[in-house]
Amino acid sequence: MRIRTNWILTAVIVLLAAYAASGFYFIQPEELGVVRWFGRAPEWSRRVPPGLHYALPWPFCRVDQPTTSEVRRVYVGLLPERREAIARGEVASLTASPVSDMLTGDVNILKITMVVQYQVIDPAAYLFVAEDPDKLVRDTVQAELIDALAVLPVDAALTVAKSELQRLTRERAQAVLERYGCGVLLTDTTLEAIDPPRAIIAAF
Repeated sequence: MRIRTNWILTAVIVLLAAYAASGFYFIQPEELGVVRWFGRAPEWSRRVPPGLHYALPWPFCRVDQPTTSEVRRVYVGLLPERREAIARGEVASLTASPVSDMLTGDVNILKITMVVQYQVIDPAAYLFVAEDPDKLVRDTVQAELIDALAVLPVDAALTVAKSELQRLTRERAQAVLERYGCGVLLTDTTLEAIDPPRAIIAAF
């Protein structure tokens, strides 16, 4: 009986030791750790630098390790795959394409594909403020792109004003994202493609 009790006690001690040891974690040099205590609220979290650390195991703590050096990418406007489908003449894509159309200041339609690149500069804000950071970045940039395009004539938008359109969109979108406090920095906004609809492209 005593032997059985000793085995049970030993097993419990081993399990407790393994549970406690699971709290060790390592943050890579390109990462920044965010330790959450009992939920997602920012006031119950703390940031930790690269290196070996310890936090109480689940359910007390959860450790997120977002990469701060990674350049993340989203597309605004007409997605590349949808543009390719239109070029192939797929009916469904042709029918749905007007949803992404944008208007210039002289009321001309343009189909725009913009590549947006951003980095995480505040991991805690990135994790807590926006449920879907990619969507927030995409929607914010698209709104500012539409506003910037709305004051340009179509000829300028297609030629001499492209670089200015990119710059204004990035700067204005970044200002909005900073007001949201979502912890991201826009590093580039590039017009990958900007052209009129295929049906009227000959007029240009």
